[in-house]
Amino acid sequence: MVPTSTRAVVQVSKSLPASAEAVAVFVHKQFKAGDAYPSLPQAEAEVLGRLIGSGHVRGKSNEVTVQLLEGRTPVRLIVVGLGDREQFSAECLREGAAALARAAKKHRLSSVAVYLPAIPDNLFTIPGGETARPYLGAEAFTQGLLVGSFDYQEYHGTVRKSGDNAKSNAKPINFTIVSGDKGLSSAVETGRIVGESQNLARTIASRPGNNINPPSLAKVAQDLAREAGLKSRVLDEKDMKRLGMGGILGVGAGSSATPPRMIVLEYKSNKAKGAPLLVVGKSITFDSGGISIKPADKMGKMIFDKSGGMAVLGLMYAVSQLEFPVHVVGILASAENILSSTSYRPGDILTMYTG
Repeated sequence: MVPTSTRAVVQVSKSLPASAEAVAVFVHKQFKAGDAYPSLPQAEAEVLGRLIGSGHVRGKSNEVTVQLLEGRTPVRLIVVGLGDREQFSAECLREGAAALARAAKKHRLSSVAVYLPAIPDNLFTIPGGETARPYLGAEAFTQGLLVGSFDYQEYHGTVRKSGDNAKSNAKPINFTIVSGDKGLSSAVETGRIVGESQNLARTIASRPGNNINPPSLAKVAQDLAREAGLKSRVLDEKDMKRLGMGGILGVGAGSSATPPRMIVLEYKSNKAKGAPLLVVGKSITFDSGGISIKPADKMGKMIFDKSGGMAVLGLMYAVSQLEFPVHVVGILASAENILSSTSYRPGDILTMYTG
């Protein structure tokens, strides 16, 4: 199972789920009281109109308003702002969805029904950017829900402080997009794959240095390759020495217990044409700075020096699951840069693979 730390599930339904604890809608700054909202039930539409008319909801980008609905189920109306309609883009939907996910977690909701706003066919990818393909808005929205629901808890343990505020919401939140559009499910699935791939990258990037080092990262990559149907190859320190890769060997010279690894992942569709796309990611699992040691402040954050490689890991997973007609090779150049008697020194001469 691919580790993603995602605490959300997204689905599509023609009707409002009976289990929904909240209804979520999205409005622009130009939305006025009395304006029609696509498919929104009348009771929720009336409350939305009052919130707009009173000025409590202004439609500012990522502004979130939660209103209790007396005597009704669902019991909450969540209104998320999309900003200026003239600047509307897929990115606005992605950010708005992430804001909704964070609000749902904050209010400890387990089920949220979503009514999407009207999304034009010529939606921009970003404000002023290229025109998006159909349903890209739904893809971006789903991606935002999942990325906004990222919750890394692999090392949180089981002990909790007393009080409800200290309890962790470990169960995923169910987001149901209420729509009868038959093309929406495919877009949601695409958005899910992209969002999960991003969260995979974030999960491995968040693992500490005593868990992820070059050899253990190679195993993670190999396990992922088997699950995703990717080809994999790992060069160890002996292979790289034979090939003359003095640069990466020098960086990892101080870490004899966890020596460098060059990790290669490959995806090739039967429909691929032309030369492969090569993507390389820096994967320094911990970067102390070596002899030129970094300041102690925030040194623990240097586990994220492998984030470039983790982005490649997520990309390779996404490409394989989306079955793109391409040929892609991903390389993770991994080493641990720590201080020891075998660390390379400033001024040392290293012979690179290129000579």
